[in-house]
Amino acid sequence: MKNIVEMENSGVVFMLKNDKQDDLRCMYGLLQRVEGGLNCMCDAMKGYIRECGKTLVDSEGDINNTVIYVQSLLDLKERFDLFLKNSFCNDNMFKQAICAEFEHFLNLNPKSPEYLSFVYR
Repeated sequence: MKNIVEMENSGVVFMLKNDKQDDLRCMYGLLQRVEGGLNCMCDAMKGYIRECGKTLVDSEGDINNTVIYVQSLLDLKERFDLFLKNSFCNDNMFKQAICAEFEHFLNLNPKSPEYLSFVYR
């Protein structure tokens, strides 16, 4: 099962990168019938979110614009909220995983809270 979820050109990460919401929903439907299937799928998604977030946080110094940095964070969150709604049936495990991963990579940059507060003033 892990091999299917992690396939290079058709696994979960590939589907997330290429916005394959319908395919993810089908995989979700199939894997929820297999013991541990959703855990495997969720782990793959968490790794991808962490990778995307780390890339964003690491490039923050290159961006040099707080608004662009925060907007990029918000766009990423919105994208995964759509996956949660359209592909993962608002599953609590996936929702908690998305929140935990965002919290993790936001905490990598000690200035993230400050940047977020600038945008919402």
